[in-house]
Amino acid sequence: MQRNVQLLHVREAMTLAPHLELDIVFGPVNGKGRLFLFSPLDGLVPSAFRALGELLGQLPRQPRELFPELPVTVAGEIGTLRVPAALLRKACVGDALLPDISPFGRGQITLSVGQLWAGADLEGDHLILRGPFRPRSCPLENAHMTQPESQPGPSEADLDDVEIVLVFECGRWPIPLGELRSAGEGHVFELGRPIDGPVDILANGRRIGRGDIVRIGDELGIRLRGRLASND
Repeated sequence: MQRNVQLLHVREAMTLAPHLELDIVFGPVNGKGRLFLFSPLDGLVPSAFRALGELLGQLPRQPRELFPELPVTVAGEIGTLRVPAALLRKACVGDALLPDISPFGRGQITLSVGQLWAGADLEGDHLILRGPFRPRSCPLENAHMTQPESQPGPSEADLDDVEIVLVFECGRWPIPLGELRSAGEGHVFELGRPIDGPVDILANGRRIGRGDIVRIGDELGIRLRGRLASND
């Protein structure tokens, strides 16, 4: 049977009962109908439910916009370092870590918020965006690898070889979500603190230590103020 179903109007529900009240118009005939919102779990979906799906599909879609004043936090990253977990146990006060990637050495900082990032130039007490925020690339690795049914757990040596990505942060700044959406090339962030102040050392978003920016030869490093991953 061919159906020609049209949504005429929508109004606020007047009852909390487990059914929908429908006004039905078929040519010169009109009336009211009641659709109960239940269906047998082991049977076919009633045709009335399919018709309801068609009606709901005709509803105008009005996407909700997030409150533009909702605060989000932007973090300033001066570099990253990929190290084995064993280094976290052995590192001591005064040791220096040399980042693998260090935009700060070129007078730049990476701004990060969630999975978004943007590059910025350091000019005095200001950060000048080089372009809009964009998603980080997160390739899915080893997604289809199978694992044997039984195998021994990892040894201490295996755990020591696990690589940890350290992120060196020079500060965090709260900004409204609407400002983040509109921020593009040339947008200015106020540092609000000396760029050569203490640096937070993070692993997987958790702070595990602090350090100071030092120059070692032609490179910049982070000299530890205490042991990593400890309460010192």
